[in-house]
This record gives sequence, structure tokens and C-alpha cells, in this order.
Amino acid sequence: MSRWTVGRMLAAGFLLALVALVVVGISAYVRIGSLVESQTPLRHSHVLLGQIGGLGDALHVLDRASRTRPDPPSAEWAESYRSSAATVERRLREVRAASAGDNTHQELLNRLEPMVEARIAEPQGDVSLLFPLVSEMHQHEEAELAGKLAQSRASAQNTRWLILWFVVATAVLVALCARWITKRITQPTKKITAAAQRVAAGDLTRRAEVTSPRELAQMAQAVNTSMSAILAAHDEAVAATAAKSAFLATMSHEIRTPMNAVIGMTGLLMETDLDARQRELVETVHASGASLLVIINDVLDFSKIEAGELSLDEQPFVLRACVQQAMNLVALTADAKGLHLSSHFEPECPEVVCGDEARIRQILVNLLGNAVKFTDHGAVTVAVSSAPDLAAGQSGRVAIRLAVRDTGIGIPADRMDRLFLPFSQVDATTARSYEGTGLGLVISQRLAEAMDGGITVDSQPGHGSTFAVTLRLGESSTPEINTLPGYDRSTAVASRGTTARSLLVLVAEDNPVNQRVAQLLLERRGHRVEIVSDGEAAVEAVMRTRYDLVLMDVQMPVLDGLDATRMIRADPPAHGAPRIVALTANALVDDRKASQLAGMDGFLAKPINETDLDTVLATAAAHADVRLAGQSPLVDSDVEEPASIRACVGAIAGAVPDDRQRIATILHNFADRLPVVLDKMDHAAASGDARNLARLAHGLKGSSSTLGANRFAAICADLEERAVRHPEGSADILRDLHDQAREVSDTMVSLSTELARV
Repeated sequence: MSRWTVGRMLAAGFLLALVALVVVGISAYVRIGSLVESQTPLRHSHVLLGQIGGLGDALHVLDRASRTRPDPPSAEWAESYRSSAATVERRLREVRAASAGDNTHQELLNRLEPMVEARIAEPQGDVSLLFPLVSEMHQHEEAELAGKLAQSRASAQNTRWLILWFVVATAVLVALCARWITKRITQPTKKITAAAQRVAAGDLTRRAEVTSPRELAQMAQAVNTSMSAILAAHDEAVAATAAKSAFLATMSHEIRTPMNAVIGMTGLLMETDLDARQRELVETVHASGASLLVIINDVLDFSKIEAGELSLDEQPFVLRACVQQAMNLVALTADAKGLHLSSHFEPECPEVVCGDEARIRQILVNLLGNAVKFTDHGAVTVAVSSAPDLAAGQSGRVAIRLAVRDTGIGIPADRMDRLFLPFSQVDATTARSYEGTGLGLVISQRLAEAMDGGITVDSQPGHGSTFAVTLRLGESSTPEINTLPGYDRSTAVASRGTTARSLLVLVAEDNPVNQRVAQLLLERRGHRVEIVSDGEAAVEAVMRTRYDLVLMDVQMPVLDGLDATRMIRADPPAHGAPRIVALTANALVDDRKASQLAGMDGFLAKPINETDLDTVLATAAAHADVRLAGQSPLVDSDVEEPASIRACVGAIAGAVPDDRQRIATILHNFADRLPVVLDKMDHAAASGDARNLARLAHGLKGSSSTLGANRFAAICADLEERAVRHPEGSADILRDLHDQAREVSDTMVSLSTELARV
């Protein structure tokens, strides 16, 4: 045998992989560290550009102050002018400190400071001469930033190539090592595994030829030795099983053929004119033939199972209809004995599943038939539920539990082990009171096992029994489900894609059953759900929590859904109002209009159509993403609007650095559309169309807030509220909106140009 052992081979492979990983990690750490250090000059340039921009803004303010000097100067103007001058001087000091290492900036500042002092001393002087110097500083720093960015990109590219080559080399090395280990360990293991599988399948002719490594060679030798020992016993067992299965199959078919003739002929005979005695005899023969045919079918099914010829036909079907059909087959017998026969479905149980409907019905008929047979008074109940099963969920299936309960004689504990033995009965004496072959439960158990499930029994003598069948069935996602008889789309389990994101949904519904249905539908799609029972609680919840979506029932106690929506729209919470969708059984056109007038964003009729629900959720997710995109860092109230817009756009651009051109286009389109929207708002105000004015202000508020124009958005919000409550006071706010719009538009155009150049 070889000197190599499995332990030595694995140790060598692990050591090689560990060394390669350490080399790649250290090299990546060093290179990424240098990249991180290279970001410091870039951040400094960004800060300096902001300070230069602030200096320009301060000079603009000083220029406006000097131009608006009254004659004679008032104390208020003088105070404002001194404040503007102080801001300019402070900005100059900040820029000089930040550009201390740049000779060009220092030279420009040396030229700029005397001119600034002269203009401050002489308010009526021309400040416009200062702007070219500020612009020159800005252009110089932009050029410096471009150079630093180029260096950073080059360094990053070199780092990428270096790490790539290290990774490729490591991958090649590890692949060679893995190939060697596979050849020396995995292949012998596969040979031994294949030999063991052949033994399990009955093939004892081929041996495992393994000589290395040492442990696997010894294992192969043990497997080969065991083959000879079990070969004779295996052949005998196979021959006996084959003979039994062949006999059962042959006899079942041979008996079935004449029995079909007996049943058919007696059926025809019963349709002729017979006297009472003759009819009694014929009905007895016909019923006995039918009973015998059931026994033959059981024997034939058992022979198929024993021979391994059982196959399942998986198709989507309505579970409720399958259970009802099985109950219908035993209903007459139950009625004749005065038994109450009923079924109960848990709310979370899927309506449509994929499986072999005929075989599942066969299991239920066997269990229900036994329950009715062994119950003289009381009830037989079928309870259907969705059993929690982690393994089934991971494989894309659902575990269905069907529990058949009866109030019959029960089963003694010492005879439980006989239930699932072929041709065995609990009462096997010659004086037994109940007929049967003893195959029904065996076949049911084998069928359940073929569906990756099983049957359990809980019974007490004199108190009845419960047979619980667990089946792992497929979740139906095919379009053909919709055409099945009895299909109810409101509760079907349809296929769903990976949500882009989990939503926080508030369900305002007073009916507990509807609450549970909505909760299950939403949670199955991966969303978080909170539930309230009336409109007043819904308003309080929206004011307290930031929801992505509210499903609002229209008819609720305390406060109905329409009034609750009106209250939320009239006084939205500080964190923003969510999307609100009406949830109601009233699906008429007038009801839709009423929900729209109340301020709802959509309409979802009961029973819930899952396709419509998915559309509502997708729309809510899209709006939630827009809200998240607008959550830029908050700026202080004394920060100018351009700085606020730059901060917001910078945050968005920083999140998607490869999409700057798209952001530039958005900014440019906003600036182009702004005059058009303002004209429409002026026309609406002039014509007294307060509703359209509020709508336009609402839309402009959202888009401007998303791009960081916080003050502009605040004016839009004020205009929206004024248009609803006091339309006559909208003109003053519109003037403020026009004044602020110029600065916002200029900033958007400037930023768009800058982003397009990068």
C-alpha cells in the first residue's frame, strides 16, 4: 500500500491554500491601504472647492448689499453690510488656511485680499472685479482635483491588476492542488462509494479496485470481502420478492377480469324487471362484487409498490375539492350509521398544490373508510392544515397535514405495531367483528412515504383515533391553476420573485379572519406586517411609525378608512405620509372614486387577487426606494440652498459613481421643466383652480426635496397647504417660489455641467 494517507494529503493541500490566501491577503491589504491614503488629497480638494464656492457666494451677497445701499444709509443696512463683510473676511481666512500649500492659490489670495478690503471700505465700489479671481481659484483647484483623480484612478487600476494576477496565480495553484487531491483521494472514494451503491442495488459482481491511500485501500478491501458473504442471501431475497410480486400481480389481474364481468352484468340485470326477491339477490351479488374489486385493487396496488413500479403523477389540483370528493365516497355509509361527517381547513393552508390527486384521494378514502367502519356513533372529521417544515420550505415545497379523527372504538396500545404490517389486522382472531384485508393502511403509508411524508396514529380505546398524514407537495405556480374547477385565486399560493426589498405594511382591518389572510399573503412575500382594528388606531400608527404601505379597510368601527385617510393627508406626519391603498369588498366604480377623493393611492378589492396585490406591493416598493434616495444628510438651516443641493447630489453620486451622466441628465431635465411647471402653477392660481395648484405643488415638492432643494421644497409644501385651506393667499407664496427657483435652477445647471465633465 502507498505511504500516502488521507491525513497527509489533506494537510498538504490545506497548507498550500493557507499560504496562498495569506499572500493574497497581505498584498491586497498593502495596496488598499495606499489607495485609502490617496483619498486624503481628494477630500481636501473637495473641501477647498466648497470653501471657494462659499467665498463666491459671500461676495455675491456683499455685492447685492452694496447695490441696495439707501441714501442716506440706514442703520439696518449698515448692520447687514457689516455682517456680509465679516462673512467675506471669514471665507477668505478659511480659503487661505485650506490652500496654505498651494502657491497659485496664495498668489491669487494676495491679489484678492487688498481688493476685498478696498471694496469693504468703499461700499459703493464695483465688487464684480473680484469674481474673476475667485473663478480663477475655482478653475485652478478643479484642475488640481482632476489631476489627483487621474492619479487615484491609475493607482486603483494598478492595484486591481496586481490583485487580479495574485488571485489568478493562487487559483491556478489551488486548482492544481485540488486536482491532485481529487485524483489521489476523491476518485478512490468514488470507487468505494460506487461499489457500496452497487451492493445496495443488488449488483455484487464488480469489486472496488483501490490501492491508495492506505485508509481507502483498507476500506475497499472490507467492501470486497463483504460482497461474497451477502451474494447468496441477496440472490435468494431477490428471487423470493420477485416470485411474490409476480404471483400477486398475476392473481390480481386474473381475478379482476371475471369480477368486472360479474359487476357489469349484475348492474345490467338490476335495470331489468325483477321481483323483490330477485332484486335482493342481485343487489347482494353486485355489492359483494364491488367489495371484492376493492380488495383486488388493494392487492394490485400493494404488488406494484412491492415491485417498485409505483409512479406519481404530479399535477396542480384544488386541495379542498380533493378532500370533498374523498368524503363524498364514504358519505352514504356515514349517513346510514348516523355519523356526522365534516372537514375543516386552516386559513394558512394553500388552496392549490402540485401532487398526485388520485393517490392522495386514495389515502383519504382508506382512512375515512376505516374511521366510518370502526365508529358506531359520533363524528368523523378531516382537519387540513399547513404544517411548519423547514426542509420542505428550503426545497420549494409545502408540508400538508391531513388529520382524520373519529369517535370510534380506538386501538389498544399493545396492537399499534400491527397497523402498518401487510395482511395484518388489529383483531386477527376468527371471531373478529370487522372485515378487511389489512392492506389499506399499508398502501396509504407507502403512498405517503412516496410523497416524502408519512402517517402517525394517536388512539385511546373507547375514545376514538386520529390518523395524521403529512405530505410534502409542490407549491403550484403554473398558469393552468387558474382553470382548475373550484380554484379560488384569493388564497392560491402563486410563485413570487425575490423582492427587491422588504416593506413595512400596516393593515387596518377589523375582521380577524381578513386580518389573518392579509398577514399571511404579505408575510409569504417577505414583508413585515403590523395590524390595527380601526381607523383611529391606523391614524395613530401612521403618525408614530414610518410605513411604506397602508392597506386601509373602508368600513371600520370608531373611524372609517376614508375619514382616516383624509386626516392623514390633511396633517401628514413629519417623516412623510405612506402610500394608502383601499381594501374593501365594495368594488364598484363609485367606491373607487370615493377612495381617490379621500386621498388614497390605490384600490384593492376583496377577496384579494394576488396579481393585484403584487402590483400594489411593487408600486409601493418603487415609491419607498425613491424616498430612500432622497434621504441625504440633513443640512443646517444657515446653509445656502446651493450647498444643500450639492450635498444631496454628492451623496447620491457617491453611491453610484458610474452613473454620473444619468444624474446630470436628471438635474438638467429638472431645470428645463421648472419654468413650465411654474407657468402652470401661475395659470392655476390665476384661474382659481386650487386643486390643480395643490397637485402641482405636491409634485414639485417631492422632486425638489429628493434633489436636496430643501428650502424650495418647504415653499412648495407651504403653497400646497395654502392652496387647500386658503387659496386666496397663494400669490405671495408663488412670488417667493419664483425668486427661489432662479437660484435652484442655476445650481442644477451648474452641477449638471460639472457631473457631465467628470
